[in-house]
Amino acid sequence: MRSQFMYEDEDAERTEPAAALPKLTRGALTGVVMAAGIFVYGLRQGDIPVILLTLSFLLFMLRPFVVCLAGSRGNSLSNMLKGLSLTLFAGALLLAFL
Repeated sequence: MRSQFMYEDEDAERTEPAAALPKLTRGALTGVVMAAGIFVYGLRQGDIPVILLTLSFLLFMLRPFVVCLAGSRGNSLSNMLKGLSLTLFAGALLLAFL
């Protein structure tokens, strides 16, 4: 009889095959490169709203890769990154206009 606390290699049977990494379109890749450049500019100038705004965009663009790389926890981490990026965006707007 098995105890409910004994874990065997049951996860190995249930794992799905790893999905291929998503590819960014040319426009999305251009946006990521521009956001990274603006992020570096914000760091050099000490402009906190610009840093938060570009960081929120970069984290939002990271979401599809997290789903593929994190396995079974990918969707949860993707939702967490979505919430974090939206919060950073709202914070950047508050800092910029108040």
